This record gives sequence, C-alpha cells and structure tokens, in this order.
Amino acid sequence: MIFASFINGIAALCLTGGMAPDSITSASQWCQVQQQQHFPGYSYSSLEKAIVKNHTENTAKSASAPSRWYSTWESAWNVARDQGRPLVCVFVHRGCPECDKLNATLKKPAAAKSLSSAVKLKLEFSRNPSLVRRWKIKYTPTFLVFSPAHNGEVYREVGALSLDRLRTLKPSIDGLVTQPKKSGKSDRESSSAAPETKTGNEQAAQRKVASL
Repeated sequence: MIFASFINGIAALCLTGGMAPDSITSASQWCQVQQQQHFPGYSYSSLEKAIVKNHTENTAKSASAPSRWYSTWESAWNVARDQGRPLVCVFVHRGCPECDKLNATLKKPAAAKSLSSAVKLKLEFSRNPSLVRRWKIKYTPTFLVFSPAHNGEVYREVGALSLDRLRTLKPSIDGLVTQPKKSGKSDRESSSAAPETKTGNEQAAQRKVASL
C-alpha cells in the first residue's frame, strides 16, 4: 500500500515537476533512480506502469480541456498580433437569454474546433463601456472578428450563433491567420490599443468574411 502510494505520487511529481510533462523516458529514468534508492526490494515495472498511466491521463485531460477565453482586450490583442492569428471577440451581458444560449454553444467541442485558429475574447457589456462605445455595441450578444494583419474589425454578427453558423465562418476565420509578428517593445505597446478606424485592407477583409 505504501509503495503503491509512492509510485503514484512520484509518477505525478516527475511528470509535472522539473522535467518536460510529455517526456515519459526522462521521467521514467528519474523515477527508476528514486525507486532504487528508497524501495530497492520492489520491482521497477510497477513504477514504470504508473508513469505511463499518469502521463496518458494528463494527456487526455489536456486534450479535452476547453479552449482558453481571454477576459481583457490587451492580453488577447497582444497574443493575436504576436501569433498572427485572428481575434474573436464576443460581447455578452448577464441576464441576457440569447447570451446564455451562445455561451452554451461556445462550450461545445465542435464550437472550439470551429474557432481553433483564433484567439478568443469574451467581454461583459456592462464592464467595458469604453470598448462598447468604440465599437458601437448596441445589442448582446455581439460576435466580432478582428484581424491584426488588417489592423481592426473585419466581421460582426448580432445574436446567438449556431454551431452550423460557426462552421460556416471557420474557413474565413482560418484564412485570416498570418505569420507571427516579430515586434519590439514599441510595437508591443502600440498593439494593445484598439483600432480606431477601418483601413483599406481591413475593409477588403471585411467584405471577404461578410460575403458568407
């Protein structure tokens, strides 16, 4: 019983501690040394099985975890610019039935897959008055797509989007992915500011996405 607890604890420790969490070989070698030092009379095979089992479970949890939704403009926009990815921004409001409907849809794996190429941001309408004014948000939920490559908004839709609608938008959102941006400090500082006006490139991109 004590040894069983030990091997499970060590397996978890070595896969989440000072070595790469996806490195079964390194973790196995390290744990083998610990087993020989503390439990020399026990077979190492039990420890090795525990390592593989723990790694498999962690990998499954990671794969099934919901995709991240940012809660601040600055963090989401900077990541989108640095990684060359579009930004999906959703304005919601507490107590809004259509927002609840959209939130339920966005939690589904199929929705996460449709938006997998985008950085995702969810903003509470009442807590972001400056952004609400800047983008003239009048209703919730409002679904927007921003393209850092075009320096601003390229698409918006009001209402609770269905899974089918998200699947329809996926190719156009995927098409907004560009090469990651290599920026210095000045670029990073300016990148957090919300775009004020639509550029020619942005208007062209907006027509492309909105044509769906």
